[in-house]
Amino acid sequence: MVSSAELEQTRFRKNPSLWSIYYRAIIDDRGACDIYLSGIGAKTYNPGRLDHVPTNPEKARIYGSPNKGTSFHMAPVLRSDRRRGWRYRVGYPIHAHCWMLLDRVIGHDVIMRHLREFTRAVKAFWKGNNSSWFMKLGHPITGEFCRKQGANWLRPQPVELSAHVLEDPRVQRKAHTLGSPLRIAGLQELMVQVTRERNVQENKDVRARSAIENLPLDIAIYMVDMIYESGPYCLERVQDTRNLLEAAQWTLPATYWIGRCNPQLVFEVDELIAVGYAVDWASFCLGLEQLVLSDGWYCNSGLGNRERTLGIMNNIKKIFLGRVKA
Repeated sequence: MVSSAELEQTRFRKNPSLWSIYYRAIIDDRGACDIYLSGIGAKTYNPGRLDHVPTNPEKARIYGSPNKGTSFHMAPVLRSDRRRGWRYRVGYPIHAHCWMLLDRVIGHDVIMRHLREFTRAVKAFWKGNNSSWFMKLGHPITGEFCRKQGANWLRPQPVELSAHVLEDPRVQRKAHTLGSPLRIAGLQELMVQVTRERNVQENKDVRARSAIENLPLDIAIYMVDMIYESGPYCLERVQDTRNLLEAAQWTLPATYWIGRCNPQLVFEVDELIAVGYAVDWASFCLGLEQLVLSDGWYCNSGLGNRERTLGIMNNIKKIFLGRVKA
């Protein structure tokens, strides 16, 4: 057993898919008329069988016997509860990393004060959106889901693969595994890099300014936007932007780059702002775009998974807050 906080902060660099086997559960103990949050356990739940999680919410079981702790039946989310009225214990499992995301979207404090209303909001959402319930963490790159995930804020159109590519056995064997929606692979390294680069830039010698450096800011932004918006956006255009900024020695406002990073999805932007470090925002934004445009990164890193998860959570939030305020 370890502390739940330790597991929640783990990045699983060697085996990124491990994030998906650890979960908490909101336990509804109908016999005791009690509802509470469990600790973190390894995934064992299946319909019709008992699952076990640590009772203490501050504890996490990495491995070992699953028969210790609190046992529960999977709560009937998509169907009516035939055992309604029975004195039995049900649980609403949630990935440990997804529980951490809920703190950003809704807030653990308000959820813990209204756990029963939260479970009702969860059931209400999924009953109206059951087609989104079944979600495989691994999928072939030729699958419809993967192509739709390419429709992010950099590529507004789904990625279309030609028929001969789809039929290629080598392509069919390739697969993506969705990374953690909380810990995005590559972003932490990028954050460290852009704070270091900013410090290096501030120590550079001041050079004589050329005429192009003195262009009005709105014209400089217009020229950078011309590269960004004359799509389709690609890795070559990211490099074109870098080359222009270097040649012209332009420094665009941080607000420009922050807005371009989609901070509602990439909340690491807020983390960089909060710590107060000097940040090279141009390098962060362009580095992020380079990652997103890299083959397979959007799925494998977990950013695509985050986009889906935050969308679900925000819809649950609307239902939940409506019930709490009613």
